[in-house]
Amino acid sequence: MQATVLLNVAQVYYQVLRSEQSAEVLRNTLRVQEARLADVEQQFRNGLAIRLSVAQTRAQVDATRVTLVQAESDVRNGRSTLALLIGVPSVTGPLSGGLVVPADRAPVDEFERVALDTRQDLRAARNDIEAARQGVQAAVAQYYPSVSLNVSGFLYREFFSDASKWNAILQANLPIFSAGIIESDVRNAWSRVRQAALNESAVRRQVLHDVQTAYENLVTADRRIHELEDEVLAAQDAFQQARNAFDKELAINLDVLTAQDQLLNAQLQLTSAQFDRTIFYLDLIRATGRLDQIAISPPTTAPAANAAATRPLTLPTTAPASLPAGVGTSEPSTVTTAPTSKPQ
Repeated sequence: MQATVLLNVAQVYYQVLRSEQSAEVLRNTLRVQEARLADVEQQFRNGLAIRLSVAQTRAQVDATRVTLVQAESDVRNGRSTLALLIGVPSVTGPLSGGLVVPADRAPVDEFERVALDTRQDLRAARNDIEAARQGVQAAVAQYYPSVSLNVSGFLYREFFSDASKWNAILQANLPIFSAGIIESDVRNAWSRVRQAALNESAVRRQVLHDVQTAYENLVTADRRIHELEDEVLAAQDAFQQARNAFDKELAINLDVLTAQDQLLNAQLQLTSAQFDRTIFYLDLIRATGRLDQIAISPPTTAPAANAAATRPLTLPTTAPASLPAGVGTSEPSTVTTAPTSKPQ
């Protein structure tokens, strides 16, 4: 349950970051579409466009505004959910990427071995088997004669001469007529052992499945990020060419804004994929039963090889470079994050 809560906090945290990036891209997209709408209206006044083009462009602008309103609402709701999960009234201020996913990772077999050694649910299943085996021994022990000491019978004798020396002190119990009941108890005990063994086998398979699924998701996220990095480089080249063409009067401002919008969308997809990779990595650590160690001792510095994992969304010079500050209250227990570097 603790690991599940920690993972939920991480998921909501990075969902807030993703929503903030989406809102920023939607603002830039809205500026592009408003510029396109003004261009189409100018063409319509000059007789170079029809009214249908103007109506379609205006509808697209309104749809983008609606999407932007929803994205900004997702940011506020995400911060409210994050405050609920960590037990504070509100979360204000910019959020940073935080955790860095290591580039060099052990093979999946090593993660499986660690999970089989550290998962608490698997340990509990193994202990259930041991407890059931002890129950079998206790049931079998009913077959043996038992001797008990009854001191009270001796102490309450009124006259010692009337009492036997042993009949009130030692009592022997020989199970002669209860063999059927004992056999039933033994069978039930063995049944509990088999049930515990089957449960342990199911938990073991589930642990291996969790590790394999999380590891595959992490590897897939790495490949997706690699492809998106190439897409971002291509979009940056296209944006630079559009600006050069505009400077030489070979393109209009709308072409530059469109290339800028494509670049921001590509960067948003890359940043979102990096957030997903972090969540998959945390899910893999949770599957191995060591998420509490990551939560207690997070890394403080990012290796140079992983600098791309924490690179903020790079906005072109024609777009604002600030992210929304978020919503919160001024109560003393309000959490305010204060990263030392530029917020993502």
